[in-house]
Amino acid sequence: LIFVLKRKGPDPVRWSLTPFAASSADVPKLDKPSLPKGPLLDAFGQYTLRDWPSKTRSEVELTGRIQRQAAAARSIEWPETFSRWGGWKSLRFGDGSGFFRTRHDGKRWWLVDPDGYAFWSAGLDCVRVDTDARYDGIAAALAWKPDPKGQYAAAYRDVRGEGRTINYLAANLIRSFGRDEWRARWAAIALAEMKRLRFNTVGNWSDWEIARAARFPYVRPMAFTGRRCGLIYRDFPDVFHPEFSRDAAEYAAQLKSTADDPAFIGYFLMNEPTWGFSSETPAA
Repeated sequence: LIFVLKRKGPDPVRWSLTPFAASSADVPKLDKPSLPKGPLLDAFGQYTLRDWPSKTRSEVELTGRIQRQAAAARSIEWPETFSRWGGWKSLRFGDGSGFFRTRHDGKRWWLVDPDGYAFWSAGLDCVRVDTDARYDGIAAALAWKPDPKGQYAAAYRDVRGEGRTINYLAANLIRSFGRDEWRARWAAIALAEMKRLRFNTVGNWSDWEIARAARFPYVRPMAFTGRRCGLIYRDFPDVFHPEFSRDAAEYAAQLKSTADDPAFIGYFLMNEPTWGFSSETPAA
């Protein structure tokens, strides 16, 4: 057995290893975790074995704070120096085209917002209710599990290869606004907080549909399947296959739904292609 520590913070750490044995068959999943101090997560998804000043103490405190955030979100906007798209009012390139575009001023390239103002894209990735945590096999570590068949159904997901997950952020929002309103209220809070912090772009891997609905500048990801041409090396398609052009057209068709949206900045063809992380090339 070799244990390699690739990086470590400045504080002392302790490593503990229970007895281990080699097995020729799949090891049974853990179903009864040892919890000498009781559950690890409380009813709000917080760690039970530590305390901190801002820790939520009650459901009344939780829902009150979230509802105040939602109320405050209605009045939060970008400063007066920002255009309605989050652009820079001090520099304008004509009246605008009605869409995001690029412009070279003879010295440098600019992004330009739909109204013609210079646009510096400051974005956040993963603007979504993204706190899924796997719990199958260790459910005893949770002090409270919302009813998966009732109003909290949206807090649960079955992820292929990752098991059953629970999302306490979603559960806390459902607590505050109910199962029909929580997502819209979250979207309003999230976009208002971005404006407060002077972000003007909903970045990749986000619930970009909420940005489209709010006319908040955004980008979106795409996914290539190559179901006709196939893949020749990791995720690199067979670009010489006679059906590759059809796959490419199908790939591009994903953008039809946002082609006429002025808030749409652009798209990501993919992220970190696995064929690029190799000591050899796809040609080899």
